[in-house]
Amino acid sequence: MSINEQLEQLYKKLQQIMQQHAQLQKENKQLHQKLAHTQYQNETLITQILTVQQKLDAVRIINNQLAESDKRDIEKRINQYIKDIDKCIEVLHK
Repeated sequence: MSINEQLEQLYKKLQQIMQQHAQLQKENKQLHQKLAHTQYQNETLITQILTVQQKLDAVRIINNQLAESDKRDIEKRINQYIKDIDKCIEVLHK
């Protein structure tokens, strides 16, 4: 095999590798976009679940159907909300 033939084979392999690289970059970009979309959907669903949970808690409070453990959980969440609000107010005053 001559040097020219070897160079030609090497060039063809290099072209194949470059095409594979471009294809992998395209696929990687698509996967990143899909991941970002899925993460956004996940965050949206979590927000919806939390909203529904809060509404359910409110309905239970109104109907006075809460178990003692549920009352403690709600009290903890309310206390955490108050702490978060206090931190925000403190930051705003600085």
